[in-house]
Amino acid sequence: MKENAMFEKAKKSDDRKMVPYYMIADTYIVLKKPDKANEYIQAGSAVDSKDPFLNAYLALTYALQKKSNEAKAQMDKAKALGLEKTEIWDARLKEITAK
Repeated sequence: MKENAMFEKAKKSDDRKMVPYYMIADTYIVLKKPDKANEYIQAGSAVDSKDPFLNAYLALTYALQKKSNEAKAQMDKAKALGLEKTEIWDARLKEITAK
């Protein structure tokens, strides 16, 4: 419920920073609900499709959906867009795909 309330508030805000989208998507990734995570990632991507963090979260979502090839390709895209601390993202992707 809190995640949905945060998202609704973020959608109505004039502040176009993506942090609310990241936080909500990550919450649903941790809860292993890739469809909900993807909903928020897509909303953020509509604002800025070249954001490396959104692309990294999409990679994690693909990994939860057992789409390993898509996950790797998406993570590579995030890195090409300037994703920082790539070793942390790689470890997280590996952890999800190992399950």
